[in-house]
This record gives sequence, structure tokens and C-alpha cells, in this order.
Amino acid sequence: MNLRPMIPRPGMTINEGGGWVPWVILALMVSVLALTFTFSWAQAMPDRKLTPGATSNLTAKQLCDPKFHTSTVRKVPPGEKKSVCRAYGIMSGCPGPKWELDHDCSIEIGGSNDATNLWPQPIAEARRKDVLENSLHKEVCTGKITLLEAQQCIVRNWVQCYQKHIGAL
Repeated sequence: MNLRPMIPRPGMTINEGGGWVPWVILALMVSVLALTFTFSWAQAMPDRKLTPGATSNLTAKQLCDPKFHTSTVRKVPPGEKKSVCRAYGIMSGCPGPKWELDHDCSIEIGGSNDATNLWPQPIAEARRKDVLENSLHKEVCTGKITLLEAQQCIVRNWVQCYQKHIGAL
């Protein structure tokens, strides 16, 4: 008995030559994994046509004041959140358990609530980006980098910025 699975040919039956069903299942699994990886990686960066990034008029002195809290300025209406998600092609569940509507240039370093600074980011990535945002805020407030440097770094490419300021993802 031949235990090697055969590659399916036109006209081959399910049981002929050890069966082609395992090959089909394997091909489907590989396809799903490839699409999942591709989709999640594609979402690692905002679409610059939709989200070029935008800053507020807050200064480093205001952002570094111990009395400053992002909750006092983080105000995005629900309708605007849904609109940004739809612009990215996510029609339901955004924001939600899988997606966070994230600020490209984070509030901690003077990012704006404007739609041009918002994008849907997968939750796991958003949590990693949160670490960067807090680190950049601290670096600005300790004078290690300027506010403009922090803003440019995170908007240009948050993954490279993370690698520069935190280390490998």
C-alpha cells in the first residue's frame, strides 16, 4: 500500500492514490495562514492617504505637566470613529474587541483627535504601540528628545520608532 499522498489530478476521485483531500485541507490551511499574516501585517501601518497624522497645539511643557492626563483631551465622537473604520474597509466590530481606533501621533506626544490622525489598529499591535507612546512621552519630558522628534518618529513609521527607542518587537 502506498502511504504517500498524491497530488490531485483532473478527474481523480477522492480515494484514488491515497486521497487528495489531505492536500486540499493543507492548501486551505496554508492559504488562511498566509492571508491572516498578510492582513495583520498590512494593518501595522496606517494608510497615509487616510491618516497622514496630525498634531494638536499642546506644548511639551503642557504635556509633561504632572496634572496632564490624556483623558482630558481624548475626545473622538462615536460617529467619527465608525467613519474612520469604514474608510479603512472595516464595516463592523470597529472599534471593538479586535480593533482599537488609535491615534497615529499619540495624545501623549501632542497628537490630535482629528480623523486625519486616527486609524483602526489590531488590539495586540495597539498594546505594543502603547509602550512606545509612553516611552516617547517620558523621553520628551526628560529632555532626551524634542517633542517634534517624537512626533516625527512615531508618524513616520511606528515599528521602526519602536525598534529605535525600545528594541525588537
